[in-house]
Amino acid sequence: MAKNIQCNEAREKMATRLVKPVVGVTYDDMEAYIQLPPPALGEPAYTIEELRSFLHANGIINGIDEEILKSIIAKEMYGVRLTVARGRPVKEGKDGYFVYKFKQDISRAPKENDDGSVDYWGVTLIETVVQGQEIVHYYPAVQGTEGITVKGARIAPKICKELPPLKGKGFERSEDNCSYIAQIDGKVEMHRDRITILPVYEIYGNIDLVSGNINFSGDVIVHGNVCTGASITATESVTVDGIMEGAVIEAGKDVVVRNGIKGGYEGRIITKGNVVSKYMEYVTVEADGNVETDSMIDCTIKAGEKVILTGKHGQIIGGFVTALAGIDAVNIGNDTEVETHVGVGVEAELLSQIAALQAKISTTEQELDKINQALNAFEEYEKNHGVSMREDPRRMQLLRARIRDTSIIAGERAKLQRCNETMEKGATAIINVTAGLYPRVSVRIDEIRTKIRQKEVFCRLVRKNDKIVLERLGSGRQIS
Repeated sequence: MAKNIQCNEAREKMATRLVKPVVGVTYDDMEAYIQLPPPALGEPAYTIEELRSFLHANGIINGIDEEILKSIIAKEMYGVRLTVARGRPVKEGKDGYFVYKFKQDISRAPKENDDGSVDYWGVTLIETVVQGQEIVHYYPAVQGTEGITVKGARIAPKICKELPPLKGKGFERSEDNCSYIAQIDGKVEMHRDRITILPVYEIYGNIDLVSGNINFSGDVIVHGNVCTGASITATESVTVDGIMEGAVIEAGKDVVVRNGIKGGYEGRIITKGNVVSKYMEYVTVEADGNVETDSMIDCTIKAGEKVILTGKHGQIIGGFVTALAGIDAVNIGNDTEVETHVGVGVEAELLSQIAALQAKISTTEQELDKINQALNAFEEYEKNHGVSMREDPRRMQLLRARIRDTSIIAGERAKLQRCNETMEKGATAIINVTAGLYPRVSVRIDEIRTKIRQKEVFCRLVRKNDKIVLERLGSGRQIS
């Protein structure tokens, strides 16, 4: 009661003053200031209650700094704009988020060192985890705290959201749903929000006739050599830390041989992915992707993408090397003029295959039209004579023929599409040579062939119309 009387007296006192204080707020109502004029002649000094009531009268009810008000009065701080109230800003929270304890970006390409050599140990095909390892940690959402302005208005923080649990297999979640723990040793992969841990066959030693061949549904890692006579078959990738000799490797994905291949004309790699090796000697490689190495000596290489020779030498010496999308090399051939064959683009056999597929599709479509006409005749007969021909053996035979021909056309069109995609991939194939292109190198671009008769440097070979053109230092000349 006494406090209310005191406040009323303060308001009445302020109302009688000749010059009133100036009160203002910032645009967001988070700060308020006051500027006191000196009391008029004969007017009493300001009091805390008087200033507080004046602020309240102007809507300033929150965050008032009593100490500032006391200082203003005690030090007679007149004519100065001073902040006397501050609101409490909203404190935003944080949405829930995952922290992954494994590498999500795998380096599949070797890196060149400062000295020009290539680091094949930096190539990683898979990321492995062990049973009991935490692979992901979830940090739950933290809700924020509301703010309040100097005028008492409340500001609600953004509602922070939780993320749905990760899906997949090969792991389990802790009771609080924050830790994801591997249930098996294996390879961890992530696609969108799905994590999968798959078995990995890891061999700590050599693969030879004693250890036996490997046939595994998954990834294979060999921490040793793959010796002559041995074989590895894997549905996923194969990594060999040592040397591959006259062995056979078949993989559904990439193959990495870190210390190189000495195939002895018996080694063979067949893969639907890429092949990366420190060097390749006397080996046959068929890859749907790229083939990348420091050097190739007397190899038979067929790449569905590019052949890339890296490092200081980056050389192809001898053998038959073909790549649909192109070849990048430092040197092709050598000073002793070893006969070397390189080819890029589309071979004549593919053009013949496309023509054969188109002819087969056209012929089958014509047969299918005849079948459909015959079936339509049965329908007309039923309509005109009012009898059912559904069980007629001739009609049943036509239906079976239609199913057969429709299936044939679909299959041949799928093959034709793949052939056309191959044509597009090889349409711009070129051969780049950043150092030396030597005599007795046979070159094929698509179905056009030529042979190098003198040493060339820093050049590229391209097809222009029905000729192979050598371009060097910004100029082009035809070779034949």
